[in-house]
Amino acid sequence: MIDPNMGRELDKVEEALKWATEHFSRQSEANAALHCTERVLYTPLATRLFAAQRSLTFVRSELESEPIFIPPLHPGEGPGSYIDPSSGGDV
Repeated sequence: MIDPNMGRELDKVEEALKWATEHFSRQSEANAALHCTERVLYTPLATRLFAAQRSLTFVRSELESEPIFIPPLHPGEGPGSYIDPSSGGDV
């Protein structure tokens, strides 16, 4: 499970990337239309933004599926346990 604060920060980054990607994609598409070509050549910045969106999606999915370590309540009480959020039980 993702910490709520981290989740909000990831949401902000995701929204900013979405807007920037849409802006630069439309700009590249407008340039293609201006030059009367059907082939759109996206700028290097637009392609990096596409890659960043994919990376953010991957990071979010990895954070959501990572087992959570729960330490023992008191020191010396034994090992902690891992809980897999996707299965709802111990790993």
